[in-house]
Amino acid sequence: AGGYKLYDNLTSIYPDMIASAADFDMDRTPVPSTRERIRKILRSTTSGSTGEPLTFFIDKPQLEMRWATTLRNLGWAGYRFGDPNIRLWHETIGMSTLQIWREKLDASMARRSFFPAFRFNDRELERYIEAIRQEKPSLLDGYAESFNCIAEYISQKQYAGFEGLKAIVSSA
Repeated sequence: AGGYKLYDNLTSIYPDMIASAADFDMDRTPVPSTRERIRKILRSTTSGSTGEPLTFFIDKPQLEMRWATTLRNLGWAGYRFGDPNIRLWHETIGMSTLQIWREKLDASMARRSFFPAFRFNDRELERYIEAIRQEKPSLLDGYAESFNCIAEYISQKQYAGFEGLKAIVSSA
């Protein structure tokens, strides 16, 4: 089974236990009570950087699965956790002081530098390009529109020298 559970420790269902629909009998399948499920639900809110913040609810297994899936996908692109990486970011839009502190701690452990995604003038662009050259990140992560601005700037200036960069991951 490789230790992968379908639903945290609340059930004992493993992928190798289900070979067909007949193996998944809801009458025999342990399902967590509503109280157990509610206790594990967390409130999450997006930054709202693309318009309006969105609030939604998730549980810990979903967060863990999302993190594992993200690392797996980045690994396919050549990135390994702890490789230097740079994120074009919304800065602290919509974040509480605690969220900002957690984000900075996470960035420190992940060797991640941040650059503002919405401040593009020649000075900021040069600073960003210099950081890429100096830090030699294996991953750039940020908004597609921001990467477009940077790509146009790099093209106009005919810059080169981005060795070590393995992946660019864009989001909203």
